[in-house]
Amino acid sequence: MHHVFRGKEIISATLATIHNERFIVRLVDQMRQALIDGNFAEMKADFLGRYLHRSGQSRD
Repeated sequence: MHHVFRGKEIISATLATIHNERFIVRLVDQMRQALIDGNFAEMKADFLGRYLHRSGQSRD
């Protein structure tokens, strides 16, 4: 995939959009289920722990 973006191929924008939309849809599905299950705070902490750890950011 890196070569597609590096080569500035037009399909790269489409692939990035598909990836980003799927990421958000899955996240919202997980959030909805966590609200139903009554464990949203736990889901949020787990997600932020994984997401911020990958990006090198802190929670503050």
